[in-house]
Amino acid sequence: TGIEKGSFMRDYVESAAVSKATDCSIEFSANEINIAHKDITGSWSASDYGELNATITTSALYATGDGETFDDLWTAFLAGTKVTVRFSTEVVGDTYYEGEFLVTSLSINAPNNESVTYSATFKSDGEVSSDVVA
Repeated sequence: TGIEKGSFMRDYVESAAVSKATDCSIEFSANEINIAHKDITGSWSASDYGELNATITTSALYATGDGETFDDLWTAFLAGTKVTVRFSTEVVGDTYYEGEFLVTSLSINAPNNESVTYSATFKSDGEVSSDVVA
């Protein structure tokens, strides 16, 4: 109950937590369909919902170890393989979001005298569902 702490929320790829994650996010959006026509007057546009989609992003330390690593995501990216991604606290009773995603972006950042990090972006391929952690 109360306000969730970000440290509990994680991305899970193929049931394994993204290893050494530092942050994650999920965004839901809808494509817009322009339904303007000559019977609508004035300066305002008219729109309706189109297709829904979701984007999940994660950042992590570039390291080997347990869970999903950059190398695992790189393999899926190169192959164009869909992966199951879950955005969840994995705390019983909390809501999670899950679906099939494509790895659409990977980047590595290597600043001088600091930890190497990477970021990954996943784009939904089909429906994203939500349920409660059992």
